[in-house]
Amino acid sequence: MLLQVLVRLRCARAAACTGLVSRRWRGLWARLPGLTFRDIPVSKIKSALESVARGTSVSLLEIRPSRSMSSLAAEAKVEDARAKSLLLSATRFSPEEMVFILPRCPKIGRAITIALPCFGRATSIELDTCSHRITPPVGELPVLEMLSISGNIAKVDSLLKCCPRLRVLGITFRGAKPDCLVAELSTLEAAAVLGLTVSRLGIEFEGRHRVVDGPRFDYLLRAAARLAPHELLFTSHFIRSVDADLVCFNRTTSIEMNLYTIRFTQLQAGEFSALERLVLNGCTITDLVTMIIRCPRLRVLKVTADMSARDVTVHSASLEELELDVQIDTECQSIQVVTPLLKQLKLKVHGRTNFHVSILAPVVEKSARFA
Repeated sequence: MLLQVLVRLRCARAAACTGLVSRRWRGLWARLPGLTFRDIPVSKIKSALESVARGTSVSLLEIRPSRSMSSLAAEAKVEDARAKSLLLSATRFSPEEMVFILPRCPKIGRAITIALPCFGRATSIELDTCSHRITPPVGELPVLEMLSISGNIAKVDSLLKCCPRLRVLGITFRGAKPDCLVAELSTLEAAAVLGLTVSRLGIEFEGRHRVVDGPRFDYLLRAAARLAPHELLFTSHFIRSVDADLVCFNRTTSIEMNLYTIRFTQLQAGEFSALERLVLNGCTITDLVTMIIRCPRLRVLKVTADMSARDVTVHSASLEELELDVQIDTECQSIQVVTPLLKQLKLKVHGRTNFHVSILAPVVEKSARFA
């Protein structure tokens, strides 16, 4: 009964603290079927795990360590090495579900290489190494069915070969070279043809690899569309303004693009039939009206209106949250919003000329305007 109470705390640290209340609770946390550590330094997590009896198996092992605020490269290197050692030591618990998330932080010094350990009983793994390099395991993950992996991922083909029962993959590439990423996406396309479901595809170019030219961006975007991920995240920078085509993602439910100086001038044929969330930061769509028409299930829209548009119109029967950024450059420019289900509205207007705003949103609950 006491263990059932501790399970509901959903935190190993909180469960351990109950030992201060009564001796009956002391040490019981180490017998929990699932162990969760959040916002705790790596060294303390490792010390806690070492106090758990050898041979203990858990259904869930979740580790989300805190990150020190030190700006010294030497201290960051030591902390990263401890995190790598902690992940390796977690294999002795043979978890059925493994979660290991390193916090995002400014890159200090050289990144380390982390090999995915062999968790023999794991059916689900979520691994985020921030920007550190991830390599495939030496052995096999024989029963793994769901994998979510984020970082500087290498050798996707070898990784997939180590997971013979993998059905669902969520993957975020960080810091990859554009040329290498082309090959990795081709590997994923071949796996998708054989039945692999890509639940999430993230592409985040960093450092000296963050600048991508127009043709390479076009290829990567089309490859992403062929994979048809449920969720797409694309982050990159461009040296100069680039006009591009926005291809159709007919099975994707969420698209977020942080693409500075990109301008989508053409919409390829097709309907975004499953899309519920669209966020565009630093990039615009010249034909926003048509884009919204092609998204019959759109609930969240956060965009910057294209500067070439004299009138900005948002008509949607499904939209519930709208964030619209408008640059006013011409006299009497108009903004019209007609969304009967809208609950949240944020409107940002930049410029000193006259403009007209018309909003029809009868059930809106929260609104903000910046002019």
